[in-house]
Amino acid sequence: MPIRRGQVHRTHGQVIGVRAEADRAALLPMPQAEYRVTDRFLRRAGKDCLVSFEPSRYSIPATEVTAGMTVELRVGPETVAIHAIGADPRQLTGHRRARHRGDDQIDLAHWEGLPDGHTRAVTLGDPAEQQQPLGDRLEPMPLLLERPDLGVAVARRDPRVYDQAAGLAGTIGRAA
Repeated sequence: MPIRRGQVHRTHGQVIGVRAEADRAALLPMPQAEYRVTDRFLRRAGKDCLVSFEPSRYSIPATEVTAGMTVELRVGPETVAIHAIGADPRQLTGHRRARHRGDDQIDLAHWEGLPDGHTRAVTLGDPAEQQQPLGDRLEPMPLLLERPDLGVAVARRDPRVYDQAAGLAGTIGRAA
């Protein structure tokens, strides 16, 4: 090593040992805070105030979501921070990073301000029992956002309703 330090480097033309001392003197002390590596991703926020990342979903406060909103996810090894982008960039919320497929990180307080079902029809029982035939017409039940905190069930329509809406009324009652 002493022989190599005394040689002239072919790239910069300086003695290697002299250049090493100058480089050491120019180094600053290590910062007090740890260096954090984060990946950044753009995602579209859904009407249900959820953002999908990897195989899981993360909630955003309903008061912060606008139609067609794009957010930036800053993902670290342990956390997912969701930031607004555009004219008013700021952090909207943060969650711990999901560990397993489908490990949704949903804060129920984020859904405050979404419709709770008291102002429109709500299906609370078995949707199949609530599908009422009116002669040869089927009465469709409204579809709602699934809200586990309110116990609201999501109605499922009979596929024949779609045939009827498409003008294929002759298919109602026929085996598929």
